[in-house]
Amino acid sequence: MRYPCSSRRTIDISDFVDLGDIEPVYFDRTYCIAPRSKEYTKVYELLRAPLAEAGKVGIARSRCAARST
Repeated sequence: MRYPCSSRRTIDISDFVDLGDIEPVYFDRTYCIAPRSKEYTKVYELLRAPLAEAGKVGIARSRCAARST
């Protein structure tokens, strides 16, 4: 699901944790982040690959207009 976000195009990652440490109840509403275009694929992969290898996930907060997720 995409949300238009004209005022801010960043995501603040507050922590990295083991995937197994997250209670299943929090998977009810998850968001998957992906690069916006091919030019950002390499930068995205620099974050994604080590996290996947370590079994870690990022805990993040994004803000689009008046809505905070």
